[in-house]
Amino acid sequence: MVITKRKSLSLDALLASPKVRWLVVGVLFTGLNFPVLYFLGQLPLPEVVVILITSEVSLVVRFFVNDRWVFGQTRPTWTRFWQYHVATASSLVIWNGATIAATYFLSWQWAVDLPDWLRLQFAAVIGTGCSFGWSMFTNFFWVWRRPQPPQRPSER
Repeated sequence: MVITKRKSLSLDALLASPKVRWLVVGVLFTGLNFPVLYFLGQLPLPEVVVILITSEVSLVVRFFVNDRWVFGQTRPTWTRFWQYHVATASSLVIWNGATIAATYFLSWQWAVDLPDWLRLQFAAVIGTGCSFGWSMFTNFFWVWRRPQPPQRPSER
């Protein structure tokens, strides 16, 4: 009789992966931005200011959540903090560039077949995929990369 060990897919097992926790934080903060935008939008401030305040507050809080819960750091550092800001800003630039490029490509490629609103939605999905990939790369391999062990000089 062969006994196989069956792995159960529990929430704890799923959340053991830093990549899954990173994704959960991203989705959670995306959802939390809506009520913050709403409440700040009730203040007598220009919409651009409301958007900038919301994005910066979200970015700062998300940094601390990522630093501790996702990557298990005991205390934040200024280096990781500014690197996270640069990584997030570069991701925004990539999203804008990829979305604009995809909009032009989709209008050239399928100008007759797609309504404008759908073309913009597809372009945004393409931009999101590009910026998501870049954001994941910069977060895991730059901001919170694991330190490499010191290399010993090779013996001759």
